[in-house]
Amino acid sequence: MRYSSFRFPILIVLCCIQLAGCRLPQAFLTYREKPPYPTQNIETLTAEAEASAANQKWHTALTRYEQALMLKPDDEKLQAAFEQTRSQRDIHITKLQNRLYLLQATVLSDEISLLEEMAEADPTNLHIRQQLKSAKAKQGELYYFLLQCADNAVVLKRSQRGLACLHLANKLPYHTADEERITSLKKQLTQIATQEQQEALAARAPVKPLQAERLAEQAEQRQQENQQSKKAANNVKQLSKLQERFSLALQRQDFLSAQSLFSEIEKMAPNDPDLKKQRKALKQQTQYYVQAQTQKGIELYSTGYPEQALETWKPLLKLSPKSQELHNHIDRAKRFLKKLNQLQKDNHDDITIQ
Repeated sequence: MRYSSFRFPILIVLCCIQLAGCRLPQAFLTYREKPPYPTQNIETLTAEAEASAANQKWHTALTRYEQALMLKPDDEKLQAAFEQTRSQRDIHITKLQNRLYLLQATVLSDEISLLEEMAEADPTNLHIRQQLKSAKAKQGELYYFLLQCADNAVVLKRSQRGLACLHLANKLPYHTADEERITSLKKQLTQIATQEQQEALAARAPVKPLQAERLAEQAEQRQQENQQSKKAANNVKQLSKLQERFSLALQRQDFLSAQSLFSEIEKMAPNDPDLKKQRKALKQQTQYYVQAQTQKGIELYSTGYPEQALETWKPLLKLSPKSQELHNHIDRAKRFLKKLNQLQKDNHDDITIQ
């Protein structure tokens, strides 16, 4: 009997065990039907998988590749084809999701207006109020998707798509908070649209030598701009990671690491307006920490623990090397320990002589 015929009884048994209070591994609680063992040869399975992928029948394509891998699990080409197909499926799903978001954004404003009129006409209708609440909650998610859509359109030089996304974003109530960003995106997309029109006109007209050189220069300039955009995007990601590590170092009071990370942030973004605040916060927190640890060392020294006090003060020199107070405390502790060691040595010599 095939494995799938036991599916329903097994699920009932597992549910009963779970209700009885027994804990089962997650693998037992998650059922995934394996593809049937292949009866065709690898060539047939691979051909069917490629044909299914070409027709965007992703599930069939992946199943055929899995069956082929059962026959030849160590085949690197099969594994690469399987991973590539799965990646293509994920990209396809992402594109469909984006189309769904655009469709929802197109009708969302009208939907909210209609629901508000319905709610005003019948305020006691809980179903209408719930629909209105759900639609308004969707606004924020769609708004940030539309802004990201416009950003991507700038990078990909797709002016019509980007302007359409901005037009839909302007219908949502959040647009007033990002007016500068929206204005900047609209300006960039308008410039791209103008360039596209000029290129279209140039493509229709007969190309003269000077025009050809000019078009080549423009193409090279666009390529450089694309490279600069990619570089800027990478810098933004690296800067964001550095900012996160800097904040974490401050929370852990690892001020040496925080100072090193802040230097990297300054080099990467010297004109960042937040640098002044971060520099001030780093300086203040470092000073508070040095003062607190200095006081802790003083208390240890006063209560008869000079060695622990010295261990507390020494690391602070890296954070505040010019602190004369800190140097004085360390010198005093060293002199005291030196005298103490000498006294202990003299006492030991006296006892030995006796």
